[in-house]
Amino acid sequence: MKKQLLLIMLMLIGCIAHAQFTVTGTLRNTSGTPLSGRQVYVRADSTVNPSWFPVFYLQDSTDVNGVYSITIPSTTTTGMQLVISTVNCNSVTLTKTHVYKGSNITSDFTICVTPAPTITGQVSMGSGSTRAPNAKLQLITKIIDTTIGNTSYYKLQPIDSVIASSNGNFAFSYPLNTSADLLIRASFQSFSGFYSKYAPTYYNNVCYWASATTLPNNTSSAPSITMKSAINPGGGGSASGFVVVGAGKATAVGDRVPNRLILLSDTSDNIIGFTLSANDGTFGFYGIPFGKYKIYGDVLSKTSQPLYFTLSASNPNAAFITFEDKSRTFDPKMPPLALANAYIQSISIAPNPAKDKLTINSVATDCSAAIYDIAGRVAMSNIQLRSGFINEVNISILPQGNYILQVTTPTGREPYKFVKE
Repeated sequence: MKKQLLLIMLMLIGCIAHAQFTVTGTLRNTSGTPLSGRQVYVRADSTVNPSWFPVFYLQDSTDVNGVYSITIPSTTTTGMQLVISTVNCNSVTLTKTHVYKGSNITSDFTICVTPAPTITGQVSMGSGSTRAPNAKLQLITKIIDTTIGNTSYYKLQPIDSVIASSNGNFAFSYPLNTSADLLIRASFQSFSGFYSKYAPTYYNNVCYWASATTLPNNTSSAPSITMKSAINPGGGGSASGFVVVGAGKATAVGDRVPNRLILLSDTSDNIIGFTLSANDGTFGFYGIPFGKYKIYGDVLSKTSQPLYFTLSASNPNAAFITFEDKSRTFDPKMPPLALANAYIQSISIAPNPAKDKLTINSVATDCSAAIYDIAGRVAMSNIQLRSGFINEVNISILPQGNYILQVTTPTGREPYKFVKE
């Protein structure tokens, strides 16, 4: 009797085993969009099924509609437990279990959306041990604009900006649908007490865009920026000049250009000072020590080859440095005699130190002058000096400290250092 029952059961199992059905379903993200090219797996759960049940492991990829379809083997037995699985955006395996009942199985999945990459970092000052509070961070795209010969020229465009927190933390969302390289630039705003002390600095701690490190493409990153300190030990030298429109621009060649960032460093890339060209295109660094220097500009999309020069007791002033603002370059030049102070007749200023008034003598022609602080910022401008007169300038409004009087004539500029008591 038992043998007969067993034979009947085996016959029934054999009949069921010959029927073939499928496991199908659709994969979508949390927004409801079908996901194509995702792997789905179907296996017999050997941890639950009896040992004499068949074992299999099958897979399929979803099509453009997010649909997969896997045919169950004909040996599959009613009552078997099947496991359907896939992997979500965080590489976590998602599983669903089904008991086979001799019919098709539908098993859908909703998979999280892969999060967009993020850019989160910190900005510090000087040695890096002190955070840079409320620094401004710019996210800049960098793409090749044109290639001439073996030289590639780039187009750079700021696309986003944030203000760092009080402890120097910042975050950007990675821009969508961009294949451009990305740069990050940190700077203090003009009203910050740190503005003149720390130069605008890129990741990775350089002050010129062409030397900056690009962020990893389409990947979350945590860049840290240490803003370079501008340290002027003080001395009897100066470097000054102006920015003009160069060839290849829409405006007239020779027109003065304001708001161009000029940086002065020693030959070891220690920043001595930085400044923006004034409304009349002029710039200057005053009261700097004798030594070897390089001067260059940081203008987005334009290369700037540095100019090297040496200041000494016999040649204390590098004057008439000219930056030509061209369509692709921003390079400085210096006349051969710029260090010799041979362009205008020397004048005298008194007293020095001065308290309320500064007297300027021996002006050969009518001319103008401006007073700069030791950081190169304009303290007084549009000072008119007349030839043949004793010219007195009221400096009572100036805070105590070191200043530079820069006299400008049709033939040149000459800086004179004085102290305000």
